[in-house]
Amino acid sequence: MKKILMIAPASIPINGAEHIVNAKLLEAFSLDGNFEIDLIAKKHKWEHYPSNSKLNLNLKSLNIIEVDNKFTLITLWQHFLTLLYFGIVFKGAHWAAKALPIVKKLVANNQYDYVLTKDTPSLLLGYYLKKKYGLKWVATWNDPYPVSKYPHPYGLGLNRKETFIDKLQINIMKIRIT
Repeated sequence: MKKILMIAPASIPINGAEHIVNAKLLEAFSLDGNFEIDLIAKKHKWEHYPSNSKLNLNLKSLNIIEVDNKFTLITLWQHFLTLLYFGIVFKGAHWAAKALPIVKKLVANNQYDYVLTKDTPSLLLGYYLKKKYGLKWVATWNDPYPVSKYPHPYGLGLNRKETFIDKLQINIMKIRIT
């Protein structure tokens, strides 16, 4: 049986398109029966959409990290910690700093075959785990690019001039490939 640490902020609770895609992937892993999955997910403190979680999931553990995306002293402090822990910070990255203690605990208590990251800012945790523990990291399709380079209307497109933060994020992904 393969052990997977899946870090998918947009998965459970289901309240958007990316959540549905990731939940279906989790359901496929569960139905296969050959995977033992620990999931780390995100819940927004101020949810605006109803969640639907009628799924056929068999997870070893479900760890939901609640995060506040409003600008507060706490989120500012969490963004600062993100910069210290990962060497990069961007809007919404503070969730990774908040999830890091749980990630460390799970890695200490399990021998994972793979770390699977899905959706921003999970790439920060995948990068951290590959660099610190040498774990095999499988990133989602959109992890190699900063959000600013996503296609319109989500970002400004692939031809957008890269900022300093964009370059840092792309360099993190180059580590994944090596």
